[in-house]
Amino acid sequence: MDATLNQKWTRSKSALSSEVDQETIILSIEADEYVGFEGVGSRIWELLETPKALSEICDQLMEEYEVKKEACLTETQAFLESLLAKKIVEKL
Repeated sequence: MDATLNQKWTRSKSALSSEVDQETIILSIEADEYVGFEGVGSRIWELLETPKALSEICDQLMEEYEVKKEACLTETQAFLESLLAKKIVEKL
């Protein structure tokens, strides 16, 4: 899992985002679909303003939310993979 922890993630250049009533709305021009999320999902999107590794994202989330490391890593990885499938984020 060490390689996964150090894998850098970033926002896709073709993804457009906006904040609407505390919800982040993202349009993937490449995938021609949009997603919306709030809370932790919005925070992860903010953190991806600059490329970050999964470990860096989870370190920050664990400071801000009550979450155990393993749960954070598993859930954040799944969230990022779902955004990757929609071409909203990219692996570097």
